[in-house]
Amino acid sequence: ALLVYPCSDQGFEGIISEIKKAADGKLITAHRNIPAPDFIGLQRLAAALVGNSSAGIIEAPYFALPAVNVGERQIGRERSGNTIDVGYDRAAIADGIDKALNDGEFREKLKQDEPPFGDGTAYKQIVDVLATVELDAALLDKRMTY
Repeated sequence: ALLVYPCSDQGFEGIISEIKKAADGKLITAHRNIPAPDFIGLQRLAAALVGNSSAGIIEAPYFALPAVNVGERQIGRERSGNTIDVGYDRAAIADGIDKALNDGEFREKLKQDEPPFGDGTAYKQIVDVLATVELDAALLDKRMTY
């Protein structure tokens, strides 16, 4: 298991303290930061992502990776079917992890889900639109229209 330090939200010091206690350097390792390309690659290999990071909602669906979302930090965000929302209590978190790891029907369904954030070609669509914009004085001369 990899434990990654949280951002500096309220209460982060307590979480870091618990991470340090849990990390044994063998089966559980602690990391202050994992570079983005490495973190994305790890999501491809992971069995589940647990925490309250937006990575569980935004990136994990592309890998059919179950994300156990702890608490309310991500409430209201659009999400895929990979997200298992749980409260802060130990039993709810354990149940969420159990579902993420052992519910075969849930895991199979994730392979069929379409992530809600597109197919990775937004850049091309943007470039195609910008290529049709006429660059003239009308674009540069700004006027208030209200």
